[in-house]
Amino acid sequence: MTRDHCFSLNSRHVGAGNSGNGRRLLWRQAQCRAALLLSLLLLCAQQRPVRAGWDSPCNCQYNVEASAEANCSVYGQLGSQVVPWNRASRICLKALGVSQRNMTLQDMLITCPYPNSTNVTEIGITNLFRANSYLSESMKSQLKAFFDYDWTTGTYVLKPLLEDPRTRVDVDCVATESFCWQVIVIYLMTDTNGIALTDSICRFIHETETENALAEQSTARRVLCDVDAGATGYAPCEPLFGQIQERKSNPNGTASGCSQFGTPAPPALIPDECPPEGEGESSGAGASVRRGVGRGTGGALLRTTAFAAAVSAASAVVAATM
Repeated sequence: MTRDHCFSLNSRHVGAGNSGNGRRLLWRQAQCRAALLLSLLLLCAQQRPVRAGWDSPCNCQYNVEASAEANCSVYGQLGSQVVPWNRASRICLKALGVSQRNMTLQDMLITCPYPNSTNVTEIGITNLFRANSYLSESMKSQLKAFFDYDWTTGTYVLKPLLEDPRTRVDVDCVATESFCWQVIVIYLMTDTNGIALTDSICRFIHETETENALAEQSTARRVLCDVDAGATGYAPCEPLFGQIQERKSNPNGTASGCSQFGTPAPPALIPDECPPEGEGESSGAGASVRRGVGRGTGGALLRTTAFAAAVSAASAVVAATM
């Protein structure tokens, strides 16, 4: 049954509801509507990015050493495909000149091992303050009892005087700057508000550095995509370099140029983080393959199930009207 035929059916006048011709025409119109609905659903299915499969590699988290999540993937999107890219190693990023983190992973894990104040190193936080980086400036803005904003330099600087919480005596931070940093350490360790602040600081560090790590991976993929196949000197970036060249050989994979190779996949289409040891892992040393439905997948699974049900219902209507 063609689309034009359906339109011609819709344009006809339906006579008395009880007439045989009228009932047959209504039946044919219902058949047309069901067929058009199925066509639209199938078209949406073709355009909708496909969620990574249940047995896809775990999504890299970047808050542990790379060796601790050696089998993870960095998920990107090419057209309607979700691609589990290989992770660019630290050596690869250095060779490409890609660096977007504010601090090294080692420093982050020493200062804030977790995205809360568990095992936090308060001295490490104050060392970040002293570095005057973008990361530290955002954190110092929450400690206005200790820092003043310098409009000349656009940074937060120690106040001239700070009260020692132990003696309640003001300390001259110009003459004894190092002692004033110790005052801040004591505040973060002992004061209720200071302890709560370390929790938000560590969460901010982990979120910011994870975003920076993802940006590094996206930049690395775009840079490697611009390199001609067969080029030498990119061994440190294998197997990612070979994976990108293989994708480039697919005409549908480079429709928008190399910029799309840095596109991250939507969160709803990315598998969960690697489960803790013993939870949902496949057998074998170092295995980290996601199994079943884990945290964060309910919404995507529900949408997929509802979509499948709609297609099934439309198909049943079409079959019943044939």
